[in-house]
Amino acid sequence: MAQWHPHGHLLTTDGGFCEDGAFHRLEGWDAEGVMKLFRERLLARLVEHHAISDDLARKLVAWTHPGFSSHIAEAIPFANKKAIEDLACYLVRAPLSLQKLVYLDGQKAVLYRSRMNPSLGRTFEAMDPLEWLARLADHIPDPGRHRTHFYAHHANRVRDSLHPERATEDA
Repeated sequence: MAQWHPHGHLLTTDGGFCEDGAFHRLEGWDAEGVMKLFRERLLARLVEHHAISDDLARKLVAWTHPGFSSHIAEAIPFANKKAIEDLACYLVRAPLSLQKLVYLDGQKAVLYRSRMNPSLGRTFEAMDPLEWLARLADHIPDPGRHRTHFYAHHANRVRDSLHPERATEDA
């Protein structure tokens, strides 16, 4: 319920291009392998930046339930532009819905409604407006930081180098 919950979404291709322009499809993704690789790299960076100790990182890796997960969905056919657009919109959506938010002026409280929250055991949370703003502020990226990144073929620099005429059209 509007609490900071770090996670990432990836929209990737199911293959890659060779230098000759030929596309080579991957056989498939290994969800557990992706999760383990992400966990390993994230914990290494946290240790490197002195955010956690080596000992804590080792304990986290040894957990039966690692606290990390990954989900590999079915591939969306290239021709299904609507499904790709819907998924992309989902990935960049706002962290909360204004339709679920109510300000109770007489009580000076903010009420946020959602699906059943298993840890709270209810479908809403009421809080002081300042607490609400503090929780909301956790979702605002630092100045100069982006929430959405494009890599490889979809990165601006790559797209511009593939289509140099765009630079003159945009100018």
